[in-house]
Amino acid sequence: MEVDDKQLDWARKDLAAAKAKGLVNLMFIHHNFAGIKGKSAQEGLQALVKDAGVKLVLAGHTHNNIVINDGSCLHITTTSVKAPRGKDPKGYAVLTLDGGCVAWHFVPLGQQPVVAICTPIDKLMTTGAEGVVRGKTDVRVKAFDTAGIKSVSAVVDGKQTIALVRGEGDLWSAPWDSTAVADGEHTLKVEAVNAQGKTASEQITVVVNRAGAYTPSPATVSDGKPKEGKAKEGKKDPAPKEKKEKGGKGKKQPVALDAIPAETRAAIQKLAGAAELDKLEKENKDGRDIYSAKWSANGRDCDAKWAADGSLLERKEVLAAADVPAAVRAAVAKEVPGAQNLEYKRKTKMVDGKAEVVYEVRGEVDGRKSPPAKVAPDGTVQ
Repeated sequence: MEVDDKQLDWARKDLAAAKAKGLVNLMFIHHNFAGIKGKSAQEGLQALVKDAGVKLVLAGHTHNNIVINDGSCLHITTTSVKAPRGKDPKGYAVLTLDGGCVAWHFVPLGQQPVVAICTPIDKLMTTGAEGVVRGKTDVRVKAFDTAGIKSVSAVVDGKQTIALVRGEGDLWSAPWDSTAVADGEHTLKVEAVNAQGKTASEQITVVVNRAGAYTPSPATVSDGKPKEGKAKEGKKDPAPKEKKEKGGKGKKQPVALDAIPAETRAAIQKLAGAAELDKLEKENKDGRDIYSAKWSANGRDCDAKWAADGSLLERKEVLAAADVPAAVRAAVAKEVPGAQNLEYKRKTKMVDGKAEVVYEVRGEVDGRKSPPAKVAPDGTVQ
């Protein structure tokens, strides 16, 4: 995605005018900043956001949930209602703006009721003093359901219960005296019950400080557990088991193109060419930084991994049948006879400086997906 000087100038003037009126500035853009072509354009957008005091940059394109709090602004992408690419399920986001506090709430598709705490806001959403709780405040919640909402209640630290009262539309609220708790982090869980007795909840971590002091806490959450939880009836669902990482593999984190080593950046740009990057991430495996990128070329998906010195570690690319060696196609025809809608993927892995190539082929047999067939370039089935 390209952003030129004319677009930057238009956005700068528009945001400056809004700031002069005392409005809260939000930015909506199709692609996150990491996928914008050109370092100067990325730096221009970052400077624009900082100068205008933008509180939220909301993007799409990557089809996965990513929340980045840089200490003064939120950079958020939301997954898709049709084709998620991350671990989170299909869903959408509800944005709330209350008293200068911006919050993003992910809702799995089909969940009812829907619960969104407007104020106070989660620590992850806090980018300024307006998000810090002090003294007497109000708990305000948006809760809605096609069957109608019967009641909404809040619990602080699993002890103090607060009954919320229905206001206009779908807004529920109640006063809360935060002086009853010590300065620091506290949990606030809100649960809504619909007319049929079905419940859903949202739990957040709030920061209480009697002086109203704000301490930036930069953080990144990628494809995390939806905070709303799952709608349920009767017994509460057991807590999901956490998946353990294998070996020394660390969690992948989104990263900006200009924040990675120059050698790696050059290698990515050389391989991806002019294509927009759908995803750019960093992970640490066994003490070694690894960078991965995903993009589309000629309508086909590609992804690859590089070391910090720019050397290629692994590459995967979807191919048309005409680009697959005849020996591979013949082997697949014997291995999976009658398969339809074949999908070919070439995987290249660097081992001791040499490229090891294997073709992974999937198809449909009697309407069902067949197990992947792995074939060497010479037609040997692995």
